[in-house]
Amino acid sequence: MSPIGERCENCLKHPAYGQHPIGKRCSQCLPGNATDLPRCTKCKVTSQCSKKCQKAHRSEHKWACDSNIGIQRQRAAMGEAVAARQSTFEKWCEDKVQDISLAGISALELQRDSGRIDTHVFLVYVDVVEHASPRGGGITRTFTRTIRDARCETRMRVHQMFDGVLGGGRAGYVALERSLVPIPKMMPMLVIDDDFPPPLNLYTLPMNVLEYLAGFKYDGDSLSKLKAL
Repeated sequence: MSPIGERCENCLKHPAYGQHPIGKRCSQCLPGNATDLPRCTKCKVTSQCSKKCQKAHRSEHKWACDSNIGIQRQRAAMGEAVAARQSTFEKWCEDKVQDISLAGISALELQRDSGRIDTHVFLVYVDVVEHASPRGGGITRTFTRTIRDARCETRMRVHQMFDGVLGGGRAGYVALERSLVPIPKMMPMLVIDDDFPPPLNLYTLPMNVLEYLAGFKYDGDSLSKLKAL
């Protein structure tokens, strides 16, 4: 399974190279062997695979772009320590995407009802311990993360959980809305670090899973295994 991470915001396709074993591709793969997609020059977060997709998605991307910039400003205003923790949070999420997605497939019971991919979200709550040590006249910060809880909730319930607590103005609400918009074939996974102020505490990991359900074996102990990572 490949994380959707580096994908075109419009057509949702992603580069195959580096995301699959050699010689393997899925229906969402772009042609060729490109490893990176051009990013928006303003927010430097979202990507489009072509000028055609960029033009087609321009009006919708405006809200996403403003949201991304608002979140970046909020992060910068909170200082270097928050920026360091946020960057390692995103990397940790990407490193754990395979383990999280396997637990999510079992938790949502997608092999029994794949339609739950459009109605439910897999939530993963993370605890973090910060380690700070002096180095070269400055401070080096490292972080140890463990999974405290993981469960599936309906999209409606997730909205109720976060309504009224999101910070960052409109940026926070747009970030949540984008996280919960149903994407064909994509299982939405929301990783949450409660020690961050919203919306910095949310990291979205949509995952292309439906093509892999045929050979998937349900694991009733998957959540316990995930917490033991």
